[in-house]
Amino acid sequence: MRGHDNRYRDVLIVVLPARDATEALAMLGYEPGEYETVCPVEHHMAAVRNWREGWGFELVACYRGAIEGRASRRPTGREAALALAREQYEYCPDIVDQGVGSTAALAATLMVSDWWYFWWD
Repeated sequence: MRGHDNRYRDVLIVVLPARDATEALAMLGYEPGEYETVCPVEHHMAAVRNWREGWGFELVACYRGAIEGRASRRPTGREAALALAREQYEYCPDIVDQGVGSTAALAATLMVSDWWYFWWD
């Protein structure tokens, strides 16, 4: 819950006996919210695993409405960046529709930033 100064007043940090972050998603029964575009936890797990293998993506946080993480490898060419942007858009349309405005803009961001943020609302 956000306080008056826009910081979270209550934060729960949990240590789980998971081999990797995708198992933590399953243990928590992660669902980002009650939104029509949200997929089941298995889809989140598959996306994170796929991006971990392809881009060195490490899940850092998951909370109601969002997933955040860091990629250790960036796309190095326009076509690779556009392909990744289209994949991320299919997973989370809000990052384009309510965020950067186009998959081309998302692709440009992926080429210069290691931080990935997905949200559903």
